[in-house]
Amino acid sequence: MNTYNPRRHILLLVTFLAFAIAAFDHIVRTSTESWSEVPIAQWTVFFSPLIYLVLFTLLFFKLRQSVVTLSKRRNNIATVLIFLYAMLLLVQIFLRKQGVGSASYSIVSPLFVSGVPISVLTFLLFFRKYRGVLSSCLICLATVFWLIMPIGIDALYITQGGYRGPVPFQFAVISTSYDLIKRIAALSMFLAFITAPTALIIGFYRAVKAKGIERTYALAVGFSIFTLSIQS
Repeated sequence: MNTYNPRRHILLLVTFLAFAIAAFDHIVRTSTESWSEVPIAQWTVFFSPLIYLVLFTLLFFKLRQSVVTLSKRRNNIATVLIFLYAMLLLVQIFLRKQGVGSASYSIVSPLFVSGVPISVLTFLLFFRKYRGVLSSCLICLATVFWLIMPIGIDALYITQGGYRGPVPFQFAVISTSYDLIKRIAALSMFLAFITAPTALIIGFYRAVKAKGIERTYALAVGFSIFTLSIQS
């Protein structure tokens, strides 16, 4: 007799919940009814971005299983590209800073995709072999941060007429998507102070422990995580 296993359907359940919350979020934000001001409705809208964070993390967690089949040649190519791209990012981060009030920002180009290529490459290289559940969840979650953080900063500043100045195009960041970017960006800034030194320590430890090409892979992943943490 078949028994229901909720772990097999968790991605489907979270996806359904994400759509349901998105619909509720839209109704609350556009409603003029008094019930929309009830604390439970407001708190649901406020915390709604968390369900999308969980959904994106689960999607990467599911995707990691297909990455293990990549060939050694593709891993080597990813390693070279990670080193090159990480060094390019570090140069832009440290040489293209400018102050905005009491804060400073690094203008990293190309706009909107500064963290996407290296995030994808790091994800591919890290999951070149099977990993434990805990480390897999952490890297999948970090990948979501890495992808959203640089995109989010540029998106928010452009929509609000930020430090980059006038641009030839504008777009709207609507409802939940705006809160999602804003809160993940804020959380990423906080986590960067933890992940940057941790990445150096773990990367160095794994590089020393590894042998042959695995040592190079470990160095590439550690260097990439450190660079992405600094960028965040």
